[in-house]
Amino acid sequence: MKRVVVAMSGGVDSSVTALLLKRQGYEVVGLFAKCWDDSSRNSCLTYEQDYQDVAYTAACLDIPFYTVDLTGEYRREVFEDLLEGYGRGQAPNPDILCNQKIKFHHLYHHAEKLGMDYFATGHYATIAQGRLGMGVDDRKDQSYFLYAIEPAVLKKVLFPLGEIQKNQVRKIAAEAYLPTATKKDSMGICFVGNLKFSEFLAEYLPEKPGAFVDLSGQVVGEHRGAHLYTFGQRRHLGLGGAGERWYVVKKDMAKNWVYVTRGDHPQMFAGSVMLRSTRWLQQPAGSSLRCQGRIRHGALPLDCVVDHITTDGLARVVFQDPIKALSCGQSVVFYQGRECLGGGIIQEVVM
Repeated sequence: MKRVVVAMSGGVDSSVTALLLKRQGYEVVGLFAKCWDDSSRNSCLTYEQDYQDVAYTAACLDIPFYTVDLTGEYRREVFEDLLEGYGRGQAPNPDILCNQKIKFHHLYHHAEKLGMDYFATGHYATIAQGRLGMGVDDRKDQSYFLYAIEPAVLKKVLFPLGEIQKNQVRKIAAEAYLPTATKKDSMGICFVGNLKFSEFLAEYLPEKPGAFVDLSGQVVGEHRGAHLYTFGQRRHLGLGGAGERWYVVKKDMAKNWVYVTRGDHPQMFAGSVMLRSTRWLQQPAGSSLRCQGRIRHGALPLDCVVDHITTDGLARVVFQDPIKALSCGQSVVFYQGRECLGGGIIQEVVM
């Protein structure tokens, strides 16, 4: 009997993952990771509840489970990278880092120590012959967050929910009387808790008031720190007045200026980006690739050409049509059809 170690978070998705794999005849072992610990603030206060939900689910399924403390690894490899990126005025994605560095590296290696044949998670994605693809539920597809996983690791990964709609998952959990059947999905970043993200960042990156400046160079207001604003942002700017909404179009971190404009100004659109830290699940045959690029989770893949591909992770992406509100630090993920090929982090936006 093949042994599958399931990363169990205390949510309905990982609970149903364990259930389905047991029904398929695998020997299932649960593995729960503690990734954040800051009892001094209202952050990831769900940890104790999540642990209890994993314990109850494991008992319901009659499977063993183990706990591993990855708080140090998470702080060093995800949280500090996030702060460093925002401090430079970028917008990194902690979910991508968490999958790459924590779940499919550290947690995966702990699963190996438990004698696993396969490692499984509750992600909505598919794997066919070692190739990563979108989940069938387009609204829940999470392949965008998984592009940076090592290809060798993917060969031993199972995603049972990839072929299932989310509403089916809830139904399966309810019919099996799993304790997580009606538990709400976790939203946002674990360590932020109930705070607005800008309020959370202010606890670690001191506010640095500066000027909102329009594209003519006129000061139109004051902000709390350029690192707290993202390209294309239109909410919580505190800029009133008659006319169209204000949008963030660029930032000057050296001057601590945030440039804003009203409406869909051409400065908000870019035709190409330069990438760093590009990783390939399927290595392109040449130095150029025609494919589709997804600029954020949930966005439609857009026609593009990836070229200037180098062995040190650099590449250029030229989109067929200009894209609104691209931001340094976010990832562009590549697809051909429903297959995920890889992706990279935006280093420069070319207007």
